[in-house]
Amino acid sequence: EMLSGSAAFGACAWAAAAFGAAWALRERPKAGRLALLWLASYALLYTNWQPTTVVYRYTDVPALWLLLACAVEAARPTARLGGAALGCLAVFLAAWNAGASILPGSRPELNADLQRALWLQRETPEDAWIAVHATEQVYVPYFSERRPLNIRYFAEPEALKARVRAARAAGEPVYAVPEVLPDWASGALEQLGWKQVSQRRDERLFLIK
Repeated sequence: EMLSGSAAFGACAWAAAAFGAAWALRERPKAGRLALLWLASYALLYTNWQPTTVVYRYTDVPALWLLLACAVEAARPTARLGGAALGCLAVFLAAWNAGASILPGSRPELNADLQRALWLQRETPEDAWIAVHATEQVYVPYFSERRPLNIRYFAEPEALKARVRAARAAGEPVYAVPEVLPDWASGALEQLGWKQVSQRRDERLFLIK
């Protein structure tokens, strides 16, 4: 998956890297040990912390390319052909990543989190608190320019409700989009009473009473 959307293609690349590692440990032990230590270190970290966040696995790519280069050198006397194949692979991956990820990801209109943040900016006053979770922890303060009421800091519903009551008592409005919050948080805010003030697609914006 680090290389392309094709599992078979990725498996072939990792198989070639494994071949390169076996050769490097015999012929170029420093390079082989470095690459394997690199992969093992990051594997130890990311299998215990956010293992499903695939973007963090891009740290594997430098070591993977080193092992692929070792595989090309190990393929002598066809190393020249292997080098050309590796170059073609790099060009293919650049085109794939540009078309499938980089260019679409650079278009603001395709960024759902950004569009939600801009919607919240339009629909809420400047002194508003907005209940946030996950990516909204970043998008709301940066792009909505609103104060985030971060769900992660509340261990249970009563603590969240107490914080919202305190904000309301101070005259500070509190808003929430239940579709992007954990169910327990949405339930707690609904118990306080809320009024829908806006909607976009399948997301609704509520003002907490």
